[in-house]
Amino acid sequence: MECVIVGGNHFNTLWLARSLGKEHIFPDIIILNPSKKTSFVTKTKYANRTFVVNSKEELIELLISNFFREKTVLISAGDDVASTIDVNYNKLKTKFFLPNCNQQQGKLVEAMDKKNMNDIADEVGFNIPLTIQYDFSFDNSLDYENIIYPCIVKPGKSISGHKEDFRICQNKKALIKELTSIKSTCSEVLIQEYIEPEFEFLVNCVRLPNGENIVPGVIRKEMKGTKLNDLGMTFIARTDGDIDKYIDKSIIDKFICQYNYHGIYSIEFMYAKNKAYFLELNLRSDATMFISTTNGVNLPLSWYNSFKNDNNMSQSKNKYSENITFGMAEVSYFKTKPFFNPFKMIRTINRMNCFSIFSWSDIKPFIYKFIYAI
Repeated sequence: MECVIVGGNHFNTLWLARSLGKEHIFPDIIILNPSKKTSFVTKTKYANRTFVVNSKEELIELLISNFFREKTVLISAGDDVASTIDVNYNKLKTKFFLPNCNQQQGKLVEAMDKKNMNDIADEVGFNIPLTIQYDFSFDNSLDYENIIYPCIVKPGKSISGHKEDFRICQNKKALIKELTSIKSTCSEVLIQEYIEPEFEFLVNCVRLPNGENIVPGVIRKEMKGTKLNDLGMTFIARTDGDIDKYIDKSIIDKFICQYNYHGIYSIEFMYAKNKAYFLELNLRSDATMFISTTNGVNLPLSWYNSFKNDNNMSQSKNKYSENITFGMAEVSYFKTKPFFNPFKMIRTINRMNCFSIFSWSDIKPFIYKFIYAI
């Protein structure tokens, strides 16, 4: 059975290919890269065929062409790609096994609305910071005096912005300034009570077509960016198979069932005041997938296998091992962390079991990324 990975010019896409390639499944890779016709991801040895497209229209045109001989498993990486696939679901569903919400076009994009996401999370039992939705198109006034400060401002939809667009505001004056700034890029925002986290963690999961929901444990963030716009950017993270000390898995099962979603996904949390707070649901592969795969939990393989009737197929573990896997997003780390202590840097690197791009067994993407600065 064929498989195609569709994503951006990012290591998230690269590690989907590596996850399958390590099990001798060589996917086609399509990179959506509006600025260039090249990508370091296409240099992986685990690709069957590679394509780089510059627009969403070109992406859909390629998918509905005759490149694929049989119904093909599709895995998406990135909100922009996931939403593009979803709004073209009816065109693609006869040719591909697609991630989906309730097997209906547009439902996955609806699920990306953060206000609805928070409402459902609250309904099933997650802890949610106090939240206000503000729509620039309809709301002419905002009761600034009744907002709890400090607060955090986020784009209202996953596809409308990124973590770089998050803003922390200490008072009314700062909030007015940031709302004016973000108005040009987002039509609506969430204004949430800002709770200083002790740490952040996430769960990488997959819900299979038969309804089985694989939640192997948590990925705990060990080192993050220090600048405000790096909020949520993870440099170093590690696995922990004991999910019960972080979150109730039954609530995760209940939450994802509300969407009737099938596919790879992740949920982000922060831990503060002796409890976990829900932050965000991502209905696509997460950038920390490389840590899960290195630990032996191969979620892309589980998704692929669910469509193939073959008892001889290699299988993935469904729970992280007791041996902790440390992973580093080395590009972000080296760009942001100063080199004033080379010995500490070397010790940190030596602790790592895996990296977001570097891999001795698949070295060309790393060389292409750094030597040619692509």
